[in-house]
Amino acid sequence: MITFNGTPTPVKNRIFGFKFGDFFIEICRVLKKFADNDIDNALIIYVVANAAMQDVVESGLHNKEMSDSELITLLSARGVNISTVANTTGIDRATARRKLKRLQEIGFLMRKDDGTFIIKPGFASNNTDVDTLVEAQWGALRKLIKELIKYGVISE
Repeated sequence: MITFNGTPTPVKNRIFGFKFGDFFIEICRVLKKFADNDIDNALIIYVVANAAMQDVVESGLHNKEMSDSELITLLSARGVNISTVANTTGIDRATARRKLKRLQEIGFLMRKDDGTFIIKPGFASNNTDVDTLVEAQWGALRKLIKELIKYGVISE
């Protein structure tokens, strides 16, 4: 179990801020590469995926072993509209609309009949880039945790 080492101090706060910055830059780099070389696209994909995943987590189904197709069916239930994407990401509405359309064209997203967007069914299970992305995210997180332990910000 990882725990924070006592009360945050200015030194620990600076180390955490610096190391978290490294982590954030690495995550942005891999997301940009994944999302048509556009960090805004990555943010939009995350907003769409996270909105759907919220329902899965809140229902307790995230603990259930299920196939990718079963999970995608659950994730397809809740779409995200242009306003939600714009408000959540800070991207203006016209740009959000244009980027959502682009993500639909290149196969990341699908537009439902109600006008909301979901992750395109089958996208994650048929895309080795998703596995590479997740692996890179885990690697960046492991590196962050190791460095925070090394500098005494957290302990095992």
